[in-house]
Amino acid sequence: MIVLAGDVGGSSSRLVLSRVETGEHGLYERRYDNRAWTGFSLMLKDFLSRLRERSLPVPERACFGAAGPVEKRRCQLTNLPWTLDANELSYLLGDIPVHLVNDFVALGHAIPVLTAEEYDELHAGNERRQGVKGIVGAGTGLGHGILVWRGTGYRPLATEGGHAGFAPSSAVQVELLSYLLQIHTVVTIEDVLSGPGLVNIHRFVHERRRSGSTVGRSGVVLVTDDAATISRSGLQGHDAITREAVEIFVEIYGTHVRDFSLTCLPFGGLYIAGGIAPQLLRRDPMRRRFLKACAGRGKMIRLLQRIPVRLVTNERVGLRGAALAAAAFDH
Repeated sequence: MIVLAGDVGGSSSRLVLSRVETGEHGLYERRYDNRAWTGFSLMLKDFLSRLRERSLPVPERACFGAAGPVEKRRCQLTNLPWTLDANELSYLLGDIPVHLVNDFVALGHAIPVLTAEEYDELHAGNERRQGVKGIVGAGTGLGHGILVWRGTGYRPLATEGGHAGFAPSSAVQVELLSYLLQIHTVVTIEDVLSGPGLVNIHRFVHERRRSGSTVGRSGVVLVTDDAATISRSGLQGHDAITREAVEIFVEIYGTHVRDFSLTCLPFGGLYIAGGIAPQLLRRDPMRRRFLKACAGRGKMIRLLQRIPVRLVTNERVGLRGAALAAAAFDH
């Protein structure tokens, strides 16, 4: 079966034409910078023209994983002013069946077929066969997914847990929350656990070190508002402000994974996805800091120790999941 799949994020999108039988085999793939496009339909038209230029086969089905809630075959992206409509996309593709799913639902279709080469085992735990699997991933936004066993396989469930409130777990994080409440009416976990969230933490640390205490917004222009630059500098350890910002970010990440694990008890494995984690968690001492926060304290330590924690290292997983979903849907 020839399928067209897409992973449509807040900053970039990937499209692929694949042959799906027992697995996903890409025939042609392209990555797009969303900033260069005014809407997804124009991007899709560009991709289709490239398929025609290469005399590639016409897709029979399509599925797009989009970074936002999907309702009535429509998705308004959370961090980008784009709306995707499955009926309009079907018309554009020659009236083939088209499905829209949340990006972490798409990712969930691929998680059960990951090979050992596509993730790092951060904590072995004690995996339970057919146990619930969980996914947490920070990128432009923060996503969550839950996979439950349904007789013959796993079914991914959509969530919008990234928009739950931020619950600080240390005195510094309480200061961070107070600082952000002077800027935002509501502070969600995505406001601190995402690319823009790392920028928010960097601003907070800069202001805190400048004043000796948190005094709120001062209008200081930082050297960079780029999360990748902050992350890279923090890991190199040459700059005290970026290093502290990354340390706070990693601790929040670990604590949030702990809280999410307690919510869904993913004894089938907790998978860390998204574009930020591989940069940070494949290195010590950030990995140790993260795992210490994951382990938590108190009554649930032994329970949490049983949950395997895995870092997804293949950035194509969401795209593969969308392709597998396209083939799996009943039409």
